[in-house]
Amino acid sequence: MGSIYLIRHGQASLGAANYDELSPLGVRQSQLCGEFLHRCGLRIDACYAGDLRRQIDTARHCLAGLRQPETDIQIDPAFNEYHSDPVMAAYLPAYATTSRTPTFTSPMPDSTAKNFSVFSAWP
Repeated sequence: MGSIYLIRHGQASLGAANYDELSPLGVRQSQLCGEFLHRCGLRIDACYAGDLRRQIDTARHCLAGLRQPETDIQIDPAFNEYHSDPVMAAYLPAYATTSRTPTFTSPMPDSTAKNFSVFSAWP
């Protein structure tokens, strides 16, 4: 029987001009994941990723660590992250009306900043 391995993308660039790229740590995490799977003797037949840059780059670095850089990455937006705002508003009604946002030196998506304000205010 086959196996399915789900790997979350490496650390994104929180606070950077482009959040949707891996940070240097995220690149290293992706490489190490592939190296670990290689040491475990894993050989994959197919690789799928969402269409976000951080997802594709995670797959690319992981495949390199796995010694399978020639493996095609099948892109499917169904693997993308969902929009968390409606979920947060349904479970935390105060979230929908909060205007508190953390201060960053670089721009970030409003919904991301809003999520951090909710979690930082969590009791």
